[in-house]
Amino acid sequence: FNFTINYNKPQNGATPLFNGNISETSWNTLNTDTSTRGYSYKYDALNRILSATGTPNTNYNVSGITYDKNGNIITLNRNGWQNSSSYADMDILSYEYHQNTNQLKNVNDTGNANYGFKDGSELATEYTYDANGNTLTDANKNVTSVEYNHLNMPTKITVTGANAGVLQYKYSADGVKLRKIKTQGGTSTTTDYNGNYVYENGDLKQITQPEGYIEPNGSSWQYVYRYTDFWGNTRLTYADDNGDGIITSTEIRREQNYYPGGLEHVGYNGALRGVKNNLKTYQKQEFTEDLGLNTHEWRYRVSDPATLRFWQVDPLAEDYTYNSTYAFQENKLGMGIELEGLELYPINGADMFNYSGGGKPVLTFGLHNIVLPTAERNTNGGAGAFVDNVLGNIWNGIATSWNEGMQGKTLTEMTVEGVRGMEEMADRVTSGEGSIQDVEAAAAMILVRKVKGKSLSAKGRSGKQARLREWMNDDKASSADRGWLKNDQRHIQTGNKKALRIPRNGRKSPGRKKQDKGYELAHKNNAPASQGHGYKGSLVKNHAEHKVETRIHKHRYKKKD
Repeated sequence: FNFTINYNKPQNGATPLFNGNISETSWNTLNTDTSTRGYSYKYDALNRILSATGTPNTNYNVSGITYDKNGNIITLNRNGWQNSSSYADMDILSYEYHQNTNQLKNVNDTGNANYGFKDGSELATEYTYDANGNTLTDANKNVTSVEYNHLNMPTKITVTGANAGVLQYKYSADGVKLRKIKTQGGTSTTTDYNGNYVYENGDLKQITQPEGYIEPNGSSWQYVYRYTDFWGNTRLTYADDNGDGIITSTEIRREQNYYPGGLEHVGYNGALRGVKNNLKTYQKQEFTEDLGLNTHEWRYRVSDPATLRFWQVDPLAEDYTYNSTYAFQENKLGMGIELEGLELYPINGADMFNYSGGGKPVLTFGLHNIVLPTAERNTNGGAGAFVDNVLGNIWNGIATSWNEGMQGKTLTEMTVEGVRGMEEMADRVTSGEGSIQDVEAAAAMILVRKVKGKSLSAKGRSGKQARLREWMNDDKASSADRGWLKNDQRHIQTGNKKALRIPRNGRKSPGRKKQDKGYELAHKNNAPASQGHGYKGSLVKNHAEHKVETRIHKHRYKKKD
């Protein structure tokens, strides 16, 4: 499997991009059809996807995407396989919404209603919702009812028609899926999820592992491997069936390629219909084909790749008021991945080490003719030489980046080369062939990461007093909070206090070493201190509630946050 991403140096006529958006992708496999396929992407000024033009032909084009003012999709067109020689106009979709809401009312397809988005209804109202904004019915999939738990995750889905049946789900207290029961045609199938172990009707069916999964093969077990792309999408699944150490096209279990948003291509390399080999497919999420649902089950929501929408309201909607509460990945499909059904997580070619350069050129401050010298290694031995060489490694990294930037190399290219160098170094160390130079280089990288982390965290802790002074006069603050802060301000002016206190925090309780912390000045969930974000826009929040929100966002919680 070969996969290429282009940002600012497209090869197939796309527009060069310098803001982290992907300009082009291309791929091919040593499967039955070895053709190189790809997409050239276009975005609007808000980084939302507008089109994906296929190469070398337009058989899998996506085009005509438009949005309303809330970020809801209004129109979307797709080409694709339709069991004929024609690939054009598989989907020509128009969306209608319930008045004054982000909730979908109906979708009309004037393309081929049997492929891509399957238009199974012509009703004026095809989608209904409960009081929490969860999807209750979907007439196009013959979903007649959906029941939800307190976390707004589905517990029972009822489908009628050709795919008639019932799906039931059980979760742990914090929302982890534990069991799925499918009842269809008088037969019941129970799937249990226990960490990496997946059971079907009590029998161990699959053991997931980082490179794929292990499945039963008679009296033994078979390793099945996955190739994944930049976003973590499963693209090629294969196994060494004859044990000769060579993978041929006949040993490929499945090839999976995707439209933007997760709908699978069909029509080449055997992918004419869904074949359930992989539990996790698009962005490592489970794809549910049961009862014709064809949805992705994320940690916090369910998405429909045919409509590019979620079934439920975004749990973090208050942090993203500029965007539709049902939009998939903020419609920014070239900028990153969907983080467990919660929010867009931006990634680009330089993010392998949390750098944010993408395809941007190195900043040189206009000093284009300066070449920085590199430090020579101190060979005298001893602790002093070791320290010299660690610091020399850090300087040489800066100098090399600067000098290569003078020659036009991008941060992405440098990062990829750096990753390869680190992999080679790790191979030497693990094989017992590592040298003192490898140890010095590793120490330099650790030191840079430590300094960078502390610098960002310190930056993120700045501005607390300034924000409290703003809060003192903010209409969003309660009168009690404003009164508390104004009282502190008077004490500061008279010299009795040195700083403003966070409102509603009491004094230290008798017998306790620390003050009881009921409230705190909380960073925005998408702008943590650990990433260098200050207190601008922060709010006074209950300590316990902020802790839960922080865990949801997968930022490591610290008491000083």
